[in-house]
Amino acid sequence: MKESVIAAIDSAVGAGARQRKACEMVGISPRTLQNWRSGGTEDKRKGAAKNVVRKLTDDEREQILRLCTS
Repeated sequence: MKESVIAAIDSAVGAGARQRKACEMVGISPRTLQNWRSGGTEDKRKGAAKNVVRKLTDDEREQILRLCTS
């Protein structure tokens, strides 16, 4: 998604549009565009990909639901 936004903005700027206006059209700031270009487009938020160790299996969850609804 971010790669396509960057490409669209680059295309618009190449056609003569101002970068600031192109960014406004897609709903991001020029600073966000700069960050995407310099730091990559992957999600770097803390906790973006979580692996819950004690998560119930589907079978365990189903057993609990059956018990609660009986």
